[in-house]
Amino acid sequence: MTFFRKVDGGLSAYKENPEEAREGLLKEASIGVPEAVGCQALLLATAGLRLIPPQAAEELLQVSRRVIRESPFTLVRDEDVAVLDGSEEGLYMWRSVDFIYGAHSSALTSKPSAVVDLGGGSVQLA
Repeated sequence: MTFFRKVDGGLSAYKENPEEAREGLLKEASIGVPEAVGCQALLLATAGLRLIPPQAAEELLQVSRRVIRESPFTLVRDEDVAVLDGSEEGLYMWRSVDFIYGAHSSALTSKPSAVVDLGGGSVQLA
């Protein structure tokens, strides 16, 4: 199961007080995964964390790792909580579109497709 939820402010909103991220992270994750025990967690941050000072971003990632480890979720590797660069964001977007087209054969066309993600802090084209 994959869960995605956009929240106002995002993780970078906690840059001044990373510990406050604890409640928000677990609350949002628990909404999407009611039976969280043992579910592998991935937290892949985007432009919001790339735009804040690196030390603040790393502190938020460390807090996030600790929060996940103290929760019913499973964090397999430290690298599963990370900041994606713009190229990685574009790759994930492309793979998502490819998956959707493959999963819905009626959506397949002979024409190429493109997706543009105009985010708050970056732009990706796939």
